[in-house]
Amino acid sequence: MNKISEKKYAALKNLSTTTLDVVRHFIINKLAQQIYECVECLKEGRDVIDWIMAEKFVDRCCDLHEYYDEFILFATIEIVSNNKLLQSEDYYRIFEKHLGGRVWTQCYQIIKRGLPPDQYGRIRVG
Repeated sequence: MNKISEKKYAALKNLSTTTLDVVRHFIINKLAQQIYECVECLKEGRDVIDWIMAEKFVDRCCDLHEYYDEFILFATIEIVSNNKLLQSEDYYRIFEKHLGGRVWTQCYQIIKRGLPPDQYGRIRVG
């Protein structure tokens, strides 16, 4: 193998260890961020409340395999086109760039209508 293909091989091998749990975590993180940025919270401990709401929604309503397959595709394209090893922070950047909008339309737009009124107030955005 030449130097370029060795780097690509190592990067793709590293990518193959990415699990559904990692992608699940990315979706929950992005959805919790969207809730935080867009909806008023009436309770203390907002970060925990937003995370729990996002986690429950993702576990009940998201097709993790769809997100996972798309994430692997986009990450592979990034590796091949840029010829570089990806760091863990690169994975979230790729997820956010390519799938963050999908979390907005397929998760946030649904969950915002069902947020508990005793915990959440006015929807500021979306």
